[in-house]
Amino acid sequence: TTYPNPPRSDGIDYFYYTHWNWHAGWWKLVLTSEDQLRQRVAFALSELLVVGNLSSIPVKAKVRYYDHLVSGAFGNFRKLLDDVTLSPAMGTWLSHRANQKANPVTGTAPDENYAREVMQLFTIGLVQLQPDGTLMLDSTGQPIPTYNQAMVSELAKVLTGWQFADFPDTLTSVPQFTSQFSPDPDTTLLSDSFTWLQPMRYYDAFHDKTAKRIVSLQQKAPLEAQPTIIPAGQTGPQDLKTALDTLFNHPNTGPFISRHLIKFLVTSNPSPGYVYRVAQKFADDGTGTRGNLGAVVRAILTDYEARSPAVLNNIGYGKIKEPLLRFSAFFRALNASAPNGRFMDSYFTDPRAPGRYVPLGFMSFPINQTGQMPLYSRSVFNFFSPTYSPPGAMAAAGLVAPELEITDGSYSISIPNTFVDFLYRDVTKLPAPASGPSPFIVLDYSAFIPNAQNPAALTDQLNLIFCGGQMAASTRAQILSALQAMAAGTSDRERVQIGLHLTVVSPSGATQK
Repeated sequence: TTYPNPPRSDGIDYFYYTHWNWHAGWWKLVLTSEDQLRQRVAFALSELLVVGNLSSIPVKAKVRYYDHLVSGAFGNFRKLLDDVTLSPAMGTWLSHRANQKANPVTGTAPDENYAREVMQLFTIGLVQLQPDGTLMLDSTGQPIPTYNQAMVSELAKVLTGWQFADFPDTLTSVPQFTSQFSPDPDTTLLSDSFTWLQPMRYYDAFHDKTAKRIVSLQQKAPLEAQPTIIPAGQTGPQDLKTALDTLFNHPNTGPFISRHLIKFLVTSNPSPGYVYRVAQKFADDGTGTRGNLGAVVRAILTDYEARSPAVLNNIGYGKIKEPLLRFSAFFRALNASAPNGRFMDSYFTDPRAPGRYVPLGFMSFPINQTGQMPLYSRSVFNFFSPTYSPPGAMAAAGLVAPELEITDGSYSISIPNTFVDFLYRDVTKLPAPASGPSPFIVLDYSAFIPNAQNPAALTDQLNLIFCGGQMAASTRAQILSALQAMAAGTSDRERVQIGLHLTVVSPSGATQK
């Protein structure tokens, strides 16, 4: 890899499209920007409308895709569906970019990947739902599928004819079934930035213009009873509008999306009533508008089940904090700063350019410690399944704890160890550039120092900030006892560090209520 920019005096390529630059920018926003709720919702959307870790998707494409999630966090879900569907990142991830109509000679059919996932994971789910998110059952007591394989194949036909925006115009009139419309084109013909930063473009010669029978807006069996018919002879944009309008307006979409966002933001096991109330806001925000995510998020966070102390002891209430969210909350609570302006951590000498430094470590590659980084899931099913239930008592009770799917033995050790590393390390002893601001994240303990000599007050402050006031009584007693037992000459800073250590690695510090 060559560097397109002249070396800077501090040896960092700030404007180069690299994973560490993208991560540094992401961390700076989520730790310091004033629109924290927007950033939090965008991250939740990234775990619903998943684009994951695929080497053929360049960093710039991921950055642009994440921009859609941030700008759409309080926007309309229908607009977000357009942005997601036509994103080159999504088109590459779920392979509907360069989809062509069927070739009767070779028997090649359109790729069905995105057609399946946009229904199963992004909008309506696998089975019909009641308005409160519970299962709709048929006369025999069985769940009713929302679609079948034939409808997946039909929707795949809708998604033909889309490719990078700057393909040569001659492709609009070349013979059908040409290999020139390949998913891996000769990129020397394309402008790299334009290719990945613009929505995909429609090329008429490659679109299937036959009539299509896609998912019905009517919740009834059999599925074939009343499909949505897309007439023959339409263009790709016309077909796509009908298809996405159908998915957006399907009765399942409101409760399906509402339940997922509640799980990401508030509790893993929302009641049917909670889902119903939020889904009603998805259906109509009070002005006759459907899909207003701003109204949906407001409904989620102001609902009785999100704010009333009366629900705290309900079985299954609350959620496990995702590893990445534990760290972002930790750094925000300690007003973490970056002396050099970049939220990374630690550097090493770049062997490609001796004497220069590039970032490496937790803040630039937190996936190494947490198993997470936005848009780096290994699967379209996210880092963890929303229906994951740990074997044992939780499964027996019919409860789910999605985040526990990635809380394995490795991360159970590495996450506390990383907290400890940040709390106690001496940055003066870490390798750094010979000159310039420190490249290491700095924690600010000043908000806790006034209570350092008062163990009860410090414990209560830690409980409020890191546990939402829901620290278990046994945990509080252990932390209080440890602070009270510290020697008289112990510094205020060390007292605070010990209190923080015991809090953030505790079960209470790892759960949200």
